[in-house]
Amino acid sequence: MYIKKLMEIITVENPKMPYEMKEMALEAIVQLWRIPSFVTELYINYDCDYYCSNLFEELTKLLSKLLITGTEQFNQKPKKGIQFLQEKGLLTIPMDNTEVAQWLRENPRLDKKMIGEFVSDRKNIDLLESFV
Repeated sequence: MYIKKLMEIITVENPKMPYEMKEMALEAIVQLWRIPSFVTELYINYDCDYYCSNLFEELTKLLSKLLITGTEQFNQKPKKGIQFLQEKGLLTIPMDNTEVAQWLRENPRLDKKMIGEFVSDRKNIDLLESFV
């Protein structure tokens, strides 16, 4: 199945697997995830079936693992965390201030001090406006 193969490409630790291929596979999953009925259909047609694997659960775990990694990086160095999430296709490139502000507001694992430092940087005035 296509989704299983994409997940395998992302999670495999093979030095012969090019980084670009992993990034493209992750982008494909993120694009599928943005389809309004995709998540519901995936859950109903696969996770609820005794004879199918739990694709929704596996995809959710994969994406949450990436978000947690990005959050941890943000808590150490905010720019690095944002860059990581952009590289993984979870935040848009170039940075969309509204999207980043929403992520900063809704992510309970983010260090409030680091949010304040990042948002108050003079380079991020537009982000500060979106955040407020």
